[in-house]
Amino acid sequence: MFDLAVDARDRALDVSLIRGEQVVVQKSAAIVDMAIARADEFWQRVNSVDDVVAAFEWLRGYLSTEGLSFYNYVQHPIALAFVLARLGDVVGARRELDRFLARRLPEDPLSIRLGELLAKATCSA
Repeated sequence: MFDLAVDARDRALDVSLIRGEQVVVQKSAAIVDMAIARADEFWQRVNSVDDVVAAFEWLRGYLSTEGLSFYNYVQHPIALAFVLARLGDVVGARRELDRFLARRLPEDPLSIRLGELLAKATCSA
């Protein structure tokens, strides 16, 4: 299981309620179609768990150019940690989880549980 969010950074995919609900209704179908086409194009490159790591790395580079970074999305380091664990990359998995946990107290129940789950995932890889 992984969670990868791509910020399109494309005004063509924006729709605002500022101009009223009717504008949203008129533009939504085309925006959804465009977003689905882009998502399909992106995910066609992913055919294996190894490819998922490449997708995360592409996203890390993409998000490094402007706006929110890869690590502003809380799910990214967690998801990447578990993908890396699945592939047996213990060091990489721990590094990514530690990036997330750096903002939390070590005794926090979530920190403890994520550490346990990552250890388990790493052992079963």
